[in-house]
Amino acid sequence: MNTTTRTRCVWGLLALLSLMPVGGCYYRWVPQSEYLKRYQNKCADTALPPSDQIVKEGLTRSFGSSTADVWRACLRIAAQKSAVLAADGGQGGNSPRRLMIVDGQQLLLIQQASQGGVDATTFMDTWLAVTVVPDGAGCKVSVAWVHPQTNQVAPFPALKPEEKPHASIALIPPIAKQFFVARERKFVPHAKAEEFQGELAMQLYGPGQWLPRVKYPQHASRGQAPGVIVRPDPGYPQLKNDYGNWCSLLLRRNVYVVDSPELMAELTRILDDLKKAAGKQNMPTRLCVIASGQVNAFSLPNGDIFICAGLLDVLSDAHEVAAVLAHELDHYVQHDAVYKIQNEYSTLVAVEILEAAMVVGGSVAGAAIAPAAAGVINPGAQFASSMLNNAVSLAAAYAGAGIQDTVVMGYSQEVELRADRNAMRYMWSAGYDRQAMMHVMNKLKDMEVAAREAKANCGSALVNCKPGVETRLAEMKKVQEELDKAR
Repeated sequence: MNTTTRTRCVWGLLALLSLMPVGGCYYRWVPQSEYLKRYQNKCADTALPPSDQIVKEGLTRSFGSSTADVWRACLRIAAQKSAVLAADGGQGGNSPRRLMIVDGQQLLLIQQASQGGVDATTFMDTWLAVTVVPDGAGCKVSVAWVHPQTNQVAPFPALKPEEKPHASIALIPPIAKQFFVARERKFVPHAKAEEFQGELAMQLYGPGQWLPRVKYPQHASRGQAPGVIVRPDPGYPQLKNDYGNWCSLLLRRNVYVVDSPELMAELTRILDDLKKAAGKQNMPTRLCVIASGQVNAFSLPNGDIFICAGLLDVLSDAHEVAAVLAHELDHYVQHDAVYKIQNEYSTLVAVEILEAAMVVGGSVAGAAIAPAAAGVINPGAQFASSMLNNAVSLAAAYAGAGIQDTVVMGYSQEVELRADRNAMRYMWSAGYDRQAMMHVMNKLKDMEVAAREAKANCGSALVNCKPGVETRLAEMKKVQEELDKAR
């Protein structure tokens, strides 16, 4: 039987209509959504457009996988979006499947204090209609824009990056609009449709390509790594856990996490080996592979480690995967994020900042985040401009861009070099090929050279971060000599 399920966007209504003031505000403003009237009406007039209309107006891509597999992947992606407005699983056979989703992002608008600005958050949204139509042995997927006034699919707006901002951000104060000059393209409906198709392809085909390369290798452990000096735990679990959990959830609601238990199992086994080598097997960790073409990885203070799909495409085997994980593990083991906060702010202010950031981030209920409509944060604004820029700005970034502004960019040169050195020690002790660390660095070096020759920016924070690939390679050679003597 044809069944249609509708989920009310109560969180969207509450968030877009509420104002959450925080102490120290200079002014207040409420970001407006083009779909505000729909939310106010509790989406009561929302109806799935016919499949043929979605195909006519939408961006269409063919997939060689079965309709059932593609539909399941679409549902996985939809579950990580801001809301599912309606779904129709069809009647089986050659009948089309349909979805309507809210693709929204909570954005952190960063304005330098030296320019007299303040930080603010807003919520940008686009409604998309998706249909999966059987096509021979495979199927076709079309993604179309739902017009906010007509509630029907419509041709994509013909906006170019240099043109005026998307209507959803028209009411943002002029001082905040400067933030969107370079990023405005990422929020037009056509770009969001492209993003959905890219996430779908990555979910369907990514794990199958990565699994053979990350397969758990045969190796022998040498025990705990020598020469590693671990900084004492600075305490303040609120900063490590609450802030880390909040950042992680915000990231996972804005950047698609590839769903593959088999891939996660292989990566987790590698990480567990490295944790034992570090003597930290009881420290909690969690791995996520995110659908981004960036060549990057980063860790959060709660132990969540994110790997971009673009990096997995570059890595050749499990030993190179271990090299990346070992580096990020050392940032976590050494409590680098918490120490950075302490170095830049007093602990009292840091805790107050966390509380402010949690308020601005909205309430967390289950797997959804209610986008906040707060305008300004107090001293937490400065935290957002620096520390949160390392991790939370990912939530303000398009899945394939802005990843270079992550945690790896936020540490000093010495911290990065120390993480490299310790990573090689962890790998050696866990029985992995420590040369893989240098192989990864050489790949990054080749990317850097290619970008320079093309007069382009290298799309990898691992390449762009200080102190540079050459310096990091030189330090690794020193550790290699040290480990050779320890054999």
